[in-house]
Amino acid sequence: MIMEPTISDGWHVFAGSYGSGGEERLTRLILDKSSGMLKRVAGISGIDNPSYAALNPEQTRLYVVSETAEPSCSLHAYALNEDGSFAYLNKQPTSGAIPCYVSLYSDLKLLLVANYTGGSIAAYPMLDDGRIGAMADFHDHRQLAAAGSKQQPHPHCIVMDPGKQFVFVADLGLDQIVVYKLNPERNQLVRHGGTSLEPGAGPRHLLFNKEGDRLYVINELNSTITVLAYDGQGQLEVLQSITTLPESFTGQNYCADLHLSPDGQYLYGSNRGHDSLAVYQVMPSDGRLELIEIIATGGRFPRNFALSPDGRWLLAANQESNTVTTFQIDASSGRLTPTDHSFEIVKPVFLKIVE
Repeated sequence: MIMEPTISDGWHVFAGSYGSGGEERLTRLILDKSSGMLKRVAGISGIDNPSYAALNPEQTRLYVVSETAEPSCSLHAYALNEDGSFAYLNKQPTSGAIPCYVSLYSDLKLLLVANYTGGSIAAYPMLDDGRIGAMADFHDHRQLAAAGSKQQPHPHCIVMDPGKQFVFVADLGLDQIVVYKLNPERNQLVRHGGTSLEPGAGPRHLLFNKEGDRLYVINELNSTITVLAYDGQGQLEVLQSITTLPESFTGQNYCADLHLSPDGQYLYGSNRGHDSLAVYQVMPSDGRLELIEIIATGGRFPRNFALSPDGRWLLAANQESNTVTTFQIDASSGRLTPTDHSFEIVKPVFLKIVE
């Protein structure tokens, strides 16, 4: 008999879903460490389309973008109570439509936001009580488009390098990784350069490996993952581009999310359309990828997924089938095994698992 997970014996999971804030859109769950089973702990309404979130290391504050059009587009702060409930703190406007990503650097007291349709990025100070301060910096990517180009900027991800000197933005519309140098005293970004990817690639999400010398980018529009070498000084070099799809697939597909296993040996990427997860081994010699398998998520349009801190479980948010499905990860091969566990959430689009 499988016992239902409790707050004390499971991983904490935060889920965001598309829809009106008149209903519950932010949910806190518990993932049982031994079975992969999910259980709801608490939820909150009052925020439209909470599509991405960042959590402070102490797990006491959650920062969430409301993926809406202007003028309601905003970044929200919540306190997390010991009983699992949420307490609203404040919000700030993002000054750009459809904010879709937020990253948090608590040691720098800095929050970074990407506005997808607005074509812009913004930086905010994090105040001592956890509230969000007034916007400290703002950059419009429309000025980066080539003269006469029909490309429109669509920043979709914004992260800092491990050295916390440079900020990298995956701009899906410009097919670029735009680089800024951080001025930490003023929470300001100074344009440093950028790296162009293949035309039509559509870079969406990116992440660094633990060593900080490789950057992985999943490309929404041409269904590939790009591997880049990083020199630690804001410069990137493309090493590899590898498909996320089987050769036999001929339908429409839009890549979404990617994550490395906690030990850095495997990388996972999601396909919306093919409705699958691509699994790769990370080559220890140079960080390039070798495909292991492509496996169905058991639902439709997996926009986001997450790995447990121990590398044992993967949760896939299937937006169009209203489910979060659980997979067990084989530590020796990186392969995924579906479980019988499927948790119902209306239009889930974001997941974060924490200890």
